[in-house]
Amino acid sequence: MAKVLIVDDEVGIRELLREILEDEGYAVETAENGLQANERLEAERPDVILLDIWMPDVDGITLLRQWMGRQPPAPPVIMMSGHATIDTAVEATRIGAIDFLEKPISMQKLLPAIKEAVARSRQAKAPSEVAIGRLGEHPLLAPVLDRAKNHLQRQGLLYFQVSDSFLVQALAHALSLGDGPRLDLGAETQPLSLDKLQRARGGHWYVYELQNLTRLQQKNLCFAIERRGEYSARVIVFSAVKTEVLEQDGWPETLVADFAQCRVEVPQRDEALRALDTLMPLALAEVAQRRGDAVVPQLPPSGLTRMPKGMLPAELDLFGLAEALLDAQEDGVVPQAAIERIFGLPDQPTLERLLTLPLREAREAFERMYFERLLEREALPMSRVAELAGLERTHLYRKIKQLGLSLKRIQDAD
Repeated sequence: MAKVLIVDDEVGIRELLREILEDEGYAVETAENGLQANERLEAERPDVILLDIWMPDVDGITLLRQWMGRQPPAPPVIMMSGHATIDTAVEATRIGAIDFLEKPISMQKLLPAIKEAVARSRQAKAPSEVAIGRLGEHPLLAPVLDRAKNHLQRQGLLYFQVSDSFLVQALAHALSLGDGPRLDLGAETQPLSLDKLQRARGGHWYVYELQNLTRLQQKNLCFAIERRGEYSARVIVFSAVKTEVLEQDGWPETLVADFAQCRVEVPQRDEALRALDTLMPLALAEVAQRRGDAVVPQLPPSGLTRMPKGMLPAELDLFGLAEALLDAQEDGVVPQAAIERIFGLPDQPTLERLLTLPLREAREAFERMYFERLLEREALPMSRVAELAGLERTHLYRKIKQLGLSLKRIQDAD
């Protein structure tokens, strides 16, 4: 239902116009002076304003000039007056009024003017087209992002079911969200206010890790999703949790149903890592453009996907890696040695020393070095260490104890 704000100091005119417009199906608010008009404008965000020129505290032309100079601008304004001159009407339209009605106002002029103003208002409030950035050109991500784009444009809500931060980062960068305001709902530590939503009107509101939200942040997300249409915003949620599990965790049933309708599942980590050699050139090009680098380096023929699986970080920073590779380039090529150094592989002298040892000692030395590197890279839970090492947890405990490594660090991470 479209909202109309009537600003006029004459109570009879306000109530007559209210009655006419409510009969036509509009929601109507009224104000008798400039102060009330500003309060209603902030609180109600009408689609159209009917504004009288002559009022006791401030004239309509002054109000119009104030409203047209604000960000975001006021909704379409229709001026009205019983004593205005042609010069006044011209001045009002020059400032930004879309129409000028003389009192007494006839329904034949009023209703078409309101209808046209509502159409303009809704067109102005509509979010911009969702574009797909450079990474979205990749065959692995393109079909995922096509579905995501459809959900955003039709429902204003998107639920990415994804558990790997590498893929969250890739998808977030691939969705080109334009220049509109952004609101990170996962960073809010206070109850969300209407004023904050107003400042992010027409933008994109997002949550990167739904499963890690506090109760307050969960309430903020529900609050924002309920009002996304009113504020012409789109909400993007990244979550490692299946929608079927959310209701068990206390999320509202209606919201869970909305998430289920706009859910997009993404490729698994292993599939994405196998595509790293073709994803990385796109990330390199994007980072190089952002930095203003003239050269986008080539990766060596061996690429990245031949790296030992255990040497790829559990929390792979795609664009941080791209930055490091750009810094390591030599004459437009990233040397293989630089890639091994960035990933923390043993240097050549270390390998040479291993090759001088008897097989049993060399294997034990390599295993110790392998598990030390794996545990030093980040505090991983034992289940993740076992997965990367390709061992059962009981065998992993036995191996770490056999190598004389400390169990405390990974036990603390479990």
